[in-house]
Amino acid sequence: MGYKLSLKFTFILLLISNCVFSQDQKYQMQQLSGFNQDDNTKNKRLNTKESLIKTYSSKPIYENATFPLKYDIEINIDDLYNLDIKQDYFFSKLYISAYLDYDSLVIGSDQKLYNTLPKNNFILKKQLGDESYFSGWVYQGYLDDSLYNKYSYASEVENNFHHVWDLKNYPFDRQFLKIKLIASEDSSMVILKPSENLPSSFNNTISSLKKGYFIKGVSFSESYINSPFDFVDNKGNFRKKVFSVLTLNVEVNRSGSWLFVKLFLGSFLSFFISLIVFMIPTREFESKISLSIGAIFGAIGNRYFVDSAMSGVQVLTKADIINNIILLLIVFNIVIVTLQKTKKYNIPYLENNDNAIYLSSLIFILSIFLVLIF
Repeated sequence: MGYKLSLKFTFILLLISNCVFSQDQKYQMQQLSGFNQDDNTKNKRLNTKESLIKTYSSKPIYENATFPLKYDIEINIDDLYNLDIKQDYFFSKLYISAYLDYDSLVIGSDQKLYNTLPKNNFILKKQLGDESYFSGWVYQGYLDDSLYNKYSYASEVENNFHHVWDLKNYPFDRQFLKIKLIASEDSSMVILKPSENLPSSFNNTISSLKKGYFIKGVSFSESYINSPFDFVDNKGNFRKKVFSVLTLNVEVNRSGSWLFVKLFLGSFLSFFISLIVFMIPTREFESKISLSIGAIFGAIGNRYFVDSAMSGVQVLTKADIINNIILLLIVFNIVIVTLQKTKKYNIPYLENNDNAIYLSSLIFILSIFLVLIF
């Protein structure tokens, strides 16, 4: 029994010695070959760091730009609504594109780096509202075709835009809705121009525009505004900054013929009643005066109707002029009726009712015609 235990103990000692020898031999081989795992890890880190240094130390090549930067602008009107005479704004959905000869970063003549992104060089003049939306400028890259051959940016805008109504020709007025882009850099650095190859347009099937209005066309106008900000140009001259302004004018007309009838039918009927007075015999003087007074009240009531449709308007419009002319002609007819009755003043030509009708009608037609064409 003791013999067997001693054999087992001897076998275990031999096994342990063999494992220790194998590990020691492996370590010696690593030392002879110069291999060290920690050193290998360090070498890998050093190689990675050197590669990163090489990557970031290499300078990107930027294109040299000629200033001012010229942005070609294209604006397409997709929708337009909330155009009301009682409001000083309108709502529109736009697609705006900007085209430039250079990529997003360029070098100027002073060897400085300049950012050409639209958001850094011009802004859209707008009024923020609850339904406002601006997608931001989306970079579309270089568009290599016969129409573009430029770097392109695009954005979608839904917003309110301020409008000052010009109503002196109402109801035959034309409104020019203005959408403005204003440069945020001096005109020696940035200029905004309409795109010649890609003219702006509008959606011909706009259904949101109020009935009675229609878009006749769009056009651009270029201008400059002086700012209170100081600026030193490339020649060292000190002056105030001047900003480039590009305005899209949306011409909106009215369907004026039916509106004309709607606004002035009451006044025209009142004038016609004042002419009927001359068909009544002169001896029926009281009947003539009663009809004439009724015509005056009819014209005044129609004027009130027109004024209520244009509440808040502080200018003299063509609608006001026409109503005033009709009121004056009705008073003129009453004066003729009175002259025909009295013997103190006698105008032979107006003693004849037919002559009075012809004269009053001729003045009416000429007056309305002159108001319409001027």
